[in-house]
Amino acid sequence: MVDEEGTENFTIHFTFRENEYIKNLLLTKKYYIEKSVPIKCESTTVDWVGKNFTLKEVKKKQKNKKTGQQRVVTKQVKNKSFFNFFINCDLTGMSTNLMELN
Repeated sequence: MVDEEGTENFTIHFTFRENEYIKNLLLTKKYYIEKSVPIKCESTTVDWVGKNFTLKEVKKKQKNKKTGQQRVVTKQVKNKSFFNFFINCDLTGMSTNLMELN
């Protein structure tokens, strides 16, 4: 973890060995803080080799009401993964919402 001098911002570094799943050897996540509240975070984009493990394919059968024919529709949905941590996010409205809950 690296702190930026003079600010509350910080960056987390994850170092990986060469592997068959991702090209990146270093992934980072930087948090921007204002008045002790996180406002956004920026992450390294994961360069996948082959399959993206943060997504999974879901196949669903659909039936046409008129003709009765069936077809299979394939779509990608989010999958639980450690690598979901490396998604950029904007938290500017979150702190206000949390304060309203208290």
